[in-house]
Amino acid sequence: STTARYALSNDGKLYAKGGTLTGMWGSQTQKNSYIQVTKDGTTPFDNVKDIFATNTLATGHAASAIFITEDNKIYWAGSDAVTGLPGVKGDEYAPGMGEITYYPKEASSEMLDQIKDKIVDIEFQYIYAGGIQGNNTLILTQDGKLYTYSEGRSASITSGLNRTVTDFEEITFEPGTTVKEIATQNGLSLVLLSNGNVYGWGYNTYGILGDGYEIGATYSTPVKLDLKNIRTMSLGDNFAIFADYNGAVYGIGRNDYGQLGTGDNVGAEVFIRCKELE
Repeated sequence: STTARYALSNDGKLYAKGGTLTGMWGSQTQKNSYIQVTKDGTTPFDNVKDIFATNTLATGHAASAIFITEDNKIYWAGSDAVTGLPGVKGDEYAPGMGEITYYPKEASSEMLDQIKDKIVDIEFQYIYAGGIQGNNTLILTQDGKLYTYSEGRSASITSGLNRTVTDFEEITFEPGTTVKEIATQNGLSLVLLSNGNVYGWGYNTYGILGDGYEIGATYSTPVKLDLKNIRTMSLGDNFAIFADYNGAVYGIGRNDYGQLGTGDNVGAEVFIRCKELE
């Protein structure tokens, strides 16, 4: 995350360092070198197989992370204001940051308990942009199903279901397809389907949804992007890159530092070829 760094050893032990005001490893103080994360101050938090960290609140201080253990239990640590999981609660209230927890806590809900042993990817973020505020979390399972959960003032927009949900719910797209990749950032979510089609919803930052969709507008249900035969995608800071099965690469959005691979720093409001990335 933007405030903490994690390291996972081969034997499943978790280490962390950095500056944070939201706990996560037993205190609210800065750690200049890696320390082992524990469950209670003594017992090592081990058996961890994957880590997913959030970005922060507008204050730059609150952050959180989700951990999955080898026995498919889900834990979280940090601020519940930027967690994006249903039913979590911290140990102590911190002004402007919600409830914080000092050690990893197990997260549980009816849907999480059903899908936790099939999770292959979690994408989540805290959103404070374009009039959207809150958390958005996507979970992709081994069978290509996508589950969504959002909370906060704009939950009905960022869930992709055009309504607020109290637990993760499956979101579907085209009949006969599965979800291959997911990405969410700066209020926008993208989904790549098994047939190469791409859908997106949320805050259309820098027009990443492409021609025909208003820049800066919000779309509370998925819309189809004018792309096809896409093999893989990447969503950056207000820009996106898509590569198709023929080797062509397309980009859209900000290009301040030449990140679109077009040979210049001119942004794009429609999908353009990024030949320097091919």
